[in-house]
Amino acid sequence: MGPELPKVGVVLSGGGARGFAEIGVLKVIEEAGIHADIVTGTSMGAVLGGLYAIGYTADELEAMVLSTNWMRMFDDRPSRRKVSMVQKTFFDRYVFSLPLRAEGIGLPSGLVAGQRISSLLDSLTLSVHGTASFNDLYRKFACVATDLETGQAVVLHGGSLSRALRASMAIPSVFTPVQLDSFLLVDGMLARNLPVQDCWDLGADYVIAIDAGNPLKEANQLNNVLTILDQSIAIGMQDENKLQVGLANLVIRPDLTGYTSADFLAAAELIATGEEQARDYLPQLQALADSLYSRSGRDVPPRSITPDSVYVERVSVLGLKDVTRAFVLDEAGLQVPGWVALSELHNAVERVYSTRFFEQVTYELQPHGNSSVLQLFVAEKDVNLLRFGFRYDTAEESALLTNVTLRNPVLNATMLTLDVRLGTESSVEAAYFGHMNLNSRLGFRVSGLYSRDEQALPPSILGEATTVEASTVRGDLFFGSLFSTMAVVGGGVRFDQLFFKDKFESPGSLDKSLVYGSAYGLVQIDTFNDSYFAKEGLRLKVEAEYANHPVHWDSYFSLYSAHIDWRTAVYDRITLIRRGFFRYSQRDLPLPRYDTKMSYWQFFGAPHEYLIGKHMQIVEAGVMVEPWTDRFITARFDLGNTFLNDWNTTLEWDQYEWGAGLFAGAPTPVGPVELLIATSSGDSFLFAVNVGYFF
Repeated sequence: MGPELPKVGVVLSGGGARGFAEIGVLKVIEEAGIHADIVTGTSMGAVLGGLYAIGYTADELEAMVLSTNWMRMFDDRPSRRKVSMVQKTFFDRYVFSLPLRAEGIGLPSGLVAGQRISSLLDSLTLSVHGTASFNDLYRKFACVATDLETGQAVVLHGGSLSRALRASMAIPSVFTPVQLDSFLLVDGMLARNLPVQDCWDLGADYVIAIDAGNPLKEANQLNNVLTILDQSIAIGMQDENKLQVGLANLVIRPDLTGYTSADFLAAAELIATGEEQARDYLPQLQALADSLYSRSGRDVPPRSITPDSVYVERVSVLGLKDVTRAFVLDEAGLQVPGWVALSELHNAVERVYSTRFFEQVTYELQPHGNSSVLQLFVAEKDVNLLRFGFRYDTAEESALLTNVTLRNPVLNATMLTLDVRLGTESSVEAAYFGHMNLNSRLGFRVSGLYSRDEQALPPSILGEATTVEASTVRGDLFFGSLFSTMAVVGGGVRFDQLFFKDKFESPGSLDKSLVYGSAYGLVQIDTFNDSYFAKEGLRLKVEAEYANHPVHWDSYFSLYSAHIDWRTAVYDRITLIRRGFFRYSQRDLPLPRYDTKMSYWQFFGAPHEYLIGKHMQIVEAGVMVEPWTDRFITARFDLGNTFLNDWNTTLEWDQYEWGAGLFAGAPTPVGPVELLIATSSGDSFLFAVNVGYFF
């Protein structure tokens, strides 16, 4: 055996998206024939360096970076299709939330808990799950995080690699801190952005440092919030960075002028820039390779290979307090012991997270003989929420929504919500949701509602046009598959007390109250990929309600309704829309129940008050186009009407109202923004604006 070859260390700095340039530099280092034996990194450099340390090549890192939607890493909301039908109700209603703790209303410790980035790191590091020491990786590795309590650097040498990388990149105020042992850790760039000394400490004989950090900018460049934030961070790093730069044998610092740490959409350009500028060092790197070892004689250890599937003997769940283990395993849906595909494992974690009972769900596979034990680490949401929504539209003007959500009150795996809505229609609604333990999909809902609204009635109802002030007090008990991700099937009972009177209180005006109870059955399907700009999926709601008067209640009737919205993506940016609204009732309805609550956003054909009747027949067809990313234009044609006496079977054109219109809309941080231009048989021209979520 010949003499031991010198060990080359590579150091990767933090820098957010600017760190992608380090991949281009690594490509040139590999091309020169240099094999890195040791890697250290901070923040984004820790993520790339950790993956490089377990055997990813520079080309594989490039493919991974370019195939990842990095902007999605800053959005922890689960896929809408993965959340339960209960959660779909609240999915797109609130603009922002504040935690409610024992000491009062607080502020979140970060914008996101990092579920998406943690899931990505869990899957990318799967081949080394269970490896206790980072010295045992394909390349020796260490990464740096910052102790939030003391501000000191904490060098991570072992444990869960995924969790160590997540801690090193926990940008303060963006990602929540990571608890590791006795430390509460945030981004390592605050303490040591270029960990050269740590590379020497691991036994390097020659150190190449790649610095993609943010140099100080001149005053005329500090003209927006991102450049000012970058400058604030860079100022505190200068002294330590100079010290670390002086310790390296070779420093490669790509010129990334014009790029910020938030330029994730420029990943391909940043990688190309790093590679292009590193080529200036290629002769020097090749000479270094020749002096260190013969390129043809260099022994390279075998890399760990990520399998397509793993044999899981059992699943353990760590971190539970209120939620039961049975609930988590039922939601995960894994058939163990048995082989589990990696895609199936990822979906299982996402299903558990999508229950919204957890702040974060991560996993690690621990070797156990010839199989593995899957460890699920869960962090339950132990804070309640105060949430706010806002909306403005041309019809109802402004509306405000305040919500309080309490988790696990009285019983485990339950949720209590209280919504207060202020606007043209004001209401207070409380609902208590819980699992029934017979099946993870089955649950119950107990709710109460008080609402007050004005309702314009056409002459066909009372003989003359009338504006009615209607108030409703309702109690509701429902059982069914509330916690299914696709469909609710169930039934319940309602008890209503209604008050309505003529708003203008003229002589002989209407002033009446009534009480009735009803039983109802419900089938509801929702597979939309987005609440407002769905490109595909089905929304279907079919309900049958029957009210009798066994105890001298004031009203009895039967009511059947169906709402359907079916979206099909025919091309990448073109979606067909087919919608229908149908209602049929027997006997006279309680007066406020005539109101369909439909606006011109849903049907162009007539003013709101003319959509009132016992029966309804409306069909719609349209096409939605996405000419630019997240910018939508929709053309739609509507045909339909409501009927007071008999269900219309003639299907004659003159029995229906029609409307045609164009929507232009886009999602924004405060909800969807939509503009509508329409014409119809009821209105010659209509222009309307909506800002915010409907509620």
